[in-house]
Amino acid sequence: MKFYTIAEAMYDGLQQAGHRPFSTPCETRWDPRESKIDFWLIGISPLDSMASRYAIGAYKLLDECRRYKIPHAMFVDDWFISGILKGLRRMTGEIERTKRNLAMMREYWHERDISYAMKRVTYYNEVFGHMRYEPWPLTVGPFYAWGDRAKAARLSNITQLLALDPNIMDKRYPEDPNRSKQRKIIMASLPKMCHDWLKKQENVFPWPIISLGSRAYKQPRLKENRVIELYSRVWGILSPPYYQAGSGWARPRFALAARAHAILIATEAEVEALGGPYMTVARDPMRLKRMSDDELRELAKEQRIYLRKSAATREQFIETMDRLVNGRLRDGEIWRRKNIG
Repeated sequence: MKFYTIAEAMYDGLQQAGHRPFSTPCETRWDPRESKIDFWLIGISPLDSMASRYAIGAYKLLDECRRYKIPHAMFVDDWFISGILKGLRRMTGEIERTKRNLAMMREYWHERDISYAMKRVTYYNEVFGHMRYEPWPLTVGPFYAWGDRAKAARLSNITQLLALDPNIMDKRYPEDPNRSKQRKIIMASLPKMCHDWLKKQENVFPWPIISLGSRAYKQPRLKENRVIELYSRVWGILSPPYYQAGSGWARPRFALAARAHAILIATEAEVEALGGPYMTVARDPMRLKRMSDDELRELAKEQRIYLRKSAATREQFIETMDRLVNGRLRDGEIWRRKNIG
């Protein structure tokens, strides 16, 4: 069991819509003009992250689809939206700067891709520059049905956004709602900023917090299936603040807390647009300390029902994917931003 990504959800949605998708890392040798692909969905991540293993091929493919007007969209996942421009700033400017930074990507990229890019520094300087300064193509991103999309788009050059909730397509069965739970809270997060924030919180949360994921704080980093197993053993799952809070970004914790029949504890800024039992907990987490196990179980149920009520159906997700690749998206399905200045 692991986190279910937007890429997996789109693949499953296209399959169920009757298409024949295939998913594979982007190779620099691909030429979209010579392929039999009807529509390209290209994943983009920060250039300087562990998720950017095939970035050189992905950015080349995205550029060629744009230049030759080949039907395509890009998609972003996880925290990547806040780091894409940061990586592009590192790679743009003077040619020598691009060349110098390309040579430093061995920690992240395949050696063959670095060699490929080093022979085409001027080209990649232009490609990265276009992505840094110009509006991005139609972008698919993981979002719940609620939230202010502008709070995420401001961290990027997104001007057209198709927001999809990948959790709708996740068919895994929920945990037993009557499973015995401990009065503890788990916060599993990789970024140091989240753990710095947690360290400053005093007398805010009702129970002891198990904090996982930070190398800076020398905490254990567990595999996803282990983290999800731990979620099912406690009453509280903590969602720390992050850059695009309030945008409705589909952070897995919401869906995983619901699946584990646990209570999601988030900041008011993140769940203000969602409201309901999520906002009730955010305003006063200490109220949980006064509740019996039966009351906690009922509150977890309320959150789960409330989250599901705001979501689209699996059928709607599949139909949206079909309209996307056939160029028939409805205007109301696309969030639009007027400028990126």
